[in-house]
Amino acid sequence: MSLNRIGTGALRIAQQVASRVVNHNGTWLLKVMPRLRPPTSGAAAAKAVVRVAAVPRTLSRNPLMRMIQMTIRSSRYVARPLSNIAMNHRAFFGWERPRFTRRQFLFKKPRNDMGIVERVRDLFGTKERYNEHLKKGTLPDRLSSYDIGGNIGYGCNAAVYALRLQPDRHDPAPTSDKDLQAYPLALKLMFNYEHDRRNNEDGLWKGMGAELAPLPKAAALLKGRMGDFRPLPSTHPNIVHVGTAFVDSMPILPDARLRYPEALPTSVMYDAIEPDPKTMFIIMRRYRMTLQSYLREQRSSLWARRVLVAQLLEGCTFLYYHKVAQRDMKSDNILLSYDKDGEIPQLVISDFGCALANGSFVVDYRHDGMDLGGNLRTRAPEILLATAPSMVDFSLADTWAAGALCYEIFNKFNPFYSVLSSSSYKEYELPLLSDRIPEPSRKAVAAIMRRDPNERLLPSIAANVFSLSLFRFGADLHELLPSFASEPITKEIRKVSKRVERVIDDMISLLAAETISARITSRDLISRAELQLRATFMTRLNRDELWASLSFFRETPSDTSGCESDNESAV
Repeated sequence: MSLNRIGTGALRIAQQVASRVVNHNGTWLLKVMPRLRPPTSGAAAAKAVVRVAAVPRTLSRNPLMRMIQMTIRSSRYVARPLSNIAMNHRAFFGWERPRFTRRQFLFKKPRNDMGIVERVRDLFGTKERYNEHLKKGTLPDRLSSYDIGGNIGYGCNAAVYALRLQPDRHDPAPTSDKDLQAYPLALKLMFNYEHDRRNNEDGLWKGMGAELAPLPKAAALLKGRMGDFRPLPSTHPNIVHVGTAFVDSMPILPDARLRYPEALPTSVMYDAIEPDPKTMFIIMRRYRMTLQSYLREQRSSLWARRVLVAQLLEGCTFLYYHKVAQRDMKSDNILLSYDKDGEIPQLVISDFGCALANGSFVVDYRHDGMDLGGNLRTRAPEILLATAPSMVDFSLADTWAAGALCYEIFNKFNPFYSVLSSSSYKEYELPLLSDRIPEPSRKAVAAIMRRDPNERLLPSIAANVFSLSLFRFGADLHELLPSFASEPITKEIRKVSKRVERVIDDMISLLAAETISARITSRDLISRAELQLRATFMTRLNRDELWASLSFFRETPSDTSGCESDNESAV
């Protein structure tokens, strides 16, 4: 093909494009063309092409050609894609960064409710400096990597030992395994009563996997062995911290024959033993003592006990949000950690061996032989009174049990162990709480203990009431809501109460500022447990739940809704 033929073909294509693109507004080309090219012998031909193209025509069916036509007709079609790029750039990298959902290919409209509450929630929910549980680390998955210390406790299903990583040869030997700094970990040795079965590793994971509900990576360890099992998606400061779990050979430790001989793979208990019997081991953070031991052995202020209840309710709230029922909420299964006597402990919920973690609170109770979990005395009324066949709802069972623990924390005895039964008690028979406890907190405990789960208070609302009272906001809220004392807080009131919304924003801002400043100045100003409680509270801030909590501060005298004189320190 010659160059002349290529030029002729190109000219023909140019004529076709020009005739298709230019419409009735194409006369501007007649003015531009002479300026672009000096008059030559081909100028007349070019003008002729333009005149032909200037005849009004309809848009082309070809998408690319139609876009070119629309671009020449109006310059807005050129600027629009560029402006979209600029706006998306500002959305990503500017101050007003929007939230996006997963598996979404188009940009989502930025939120228009980013107020103080939302900003504080985002700040405290993502920073490790305010949430020690967010710090991640890896632990070995074989028993030989650890040094096992003394026995901490044991039951019918497991024994717990002090634990640390195998020390370096140059590390000094610890003086005692009772020192939490020397042995900061705990080993939960699960009892395998089926040592005579071959290849029972899968059976161990299936039978004991519920213990791993607090471990976010449990699904990867179980590898589908437990079907629809769904562990908690993340760690939480008020849920026991589990590091890892694995199956390894069953050791016979020095105290084993004395404490739990029936769980050992010995010929005394079994006719035949498989070589190298195995069991499951769970590595978790070590805590100082149980709540039951703390209440029995330690003196604590009323302020410290209120902080313990608030932490307990925060843990229940986290479980409720993620549809996990612990189903054995008692003081033996609540662990506490603190560094020195007199310090307010940090509380965690532990022992998830009876946990229900499959994404639903409802259990198909087909026959009486099914295990509904937990101790009979700590079961909620709707669980204890359930009869087969029926559908049993565990959504607020842990919350009810936590309410019973409130009486144990404040009064040092649980009424359902000796005086009352959850199957028959009347709400007016519940013990009275001290008048020194703020009235909103007492109301919240009473609402938690409702027999009817449909009338029971959600754990998030109860946790808000305790936290707001602890943060010295009780009296302030009562002064802010004098006009609401005789009527409930409804949607209509919310519409006309923008001033109260602003005051709440101011209080949340003050709380955030106090927490940040207290953390970077002095740990003696606010205890570690209280600092974490503040961060946990602000991590889950929700305006609707805050408003629901305010109803408990109505008709509350200011001298009882604030603080009490009990030699307590707070900001």
